[in-house]
Amino acid sequence: MISLAKTFAYEFGKYGIRANVVAPGNVGGGNMEQPVDEFATNGINPLAAPRTIDIANSVLFLCSDLAARTTGQTLVVDGGATTQSCGGGRTEDMLPALRVALP
Repeated sequence: MISLAKTFAYEFGKYGIRANVVAPGNVGGGNMEQPVDEFATNGINPLAAPRTIDIANSVLFLCSDLAARTTGQTLVVDGGATTQSCGGGRTEDMLPALRVALP
């Protein structure tokens, strides 16, 4: 989908057509009633797990004039899950290993 959006953006941009992708995270965890200012309730999402309304708002943004010059982009709405390291550990947990590895 990401490559398709980039290709469409390149090919159809000259006609004023925009093509973008919304990449949702782990939506639907029953967190619709979670308070807006409650963050980091699980180890996967440093911010908070996305709600269905967050995905809808992202699509609405990309469809609006606010994103009039945005095309070929992927908007990741995952509550920060992709900021995690490949091993799934926290940066603070890796510091002792880094101290040993670095002179």
